[in-house]
Amino acid sequence: MFKKMLVVALFGLMTASAAYAAPDRTGKWDAGVSMAAAIPTDGDLDTAFQVGGTFAYGVNEWFAIGFSGAWQQQTVDAETVGTVSISEYDITGVPLFCDLIARFPTGDQQFNPYGVLGLGTVIWSVDDATATSGGSVLTAQTDVDTDFALKLGGGVDWFINQNWIINFEAAYVFSSPSADVTVSGVTVSDDVDLDYWTVGGGVKYLFS
Repeated sequence: MFKKMLVVALFGLMTASAAYAAPDRTGKWDAGVSMAAAIPTDGDLDTAFQVGGTFAYGVNEWFAIGFSGAWQQQTVDAETVGTVSISEYDITGVPLFCDLIARFPTGDQQFNPYGVLGLGTVIWSVDDATATSGGSVLTAQTDVDTDFALKLGGGVDWFINQNWIINFEAAYVFSSPSADVTVSGVTVSDDVDLDYWTVGGGVKYLFS
């Protein structure tokens, strides 16, 4: 799905009938949807698919403020700790950020690079794992907290016309909580670090 999205975006760029200089977005709103790969830094987690949305308001030519939210689901690999085998389990994340956006005007060019600092949280929820030892099923509980998160990223907006934009972005999300599994009251698994990268793109619409 992610690869298909990139192919469609590139096709749109190559077949655009005319080039449009990136307009001044001062005092204007834009809204968009995006798809990305969520790439965890912890080797015990699998790369996930993330879908999200954005809103932003241009304070001036160089600066915008906005909001972004998304949904993703990551899978923690199965592991064995001593004599206890722990099944894989899913962690669902809903990142929510207030975004400070620095835009870099490019004159008559139709692209607009930017950097973004997001301040917010990732709301994590987790499915309980199954734990076994010697063929016996043990009581297992999986815990994860929700706490402050920070996003640092950058990207480029490419204007197909004066309203429609194709967007590419990469970002790193610092998410302070970690996940662990408790079996019969004892934490038996290593903490799972929930920091991750996102790499993807989408489309935006600039309201005139």
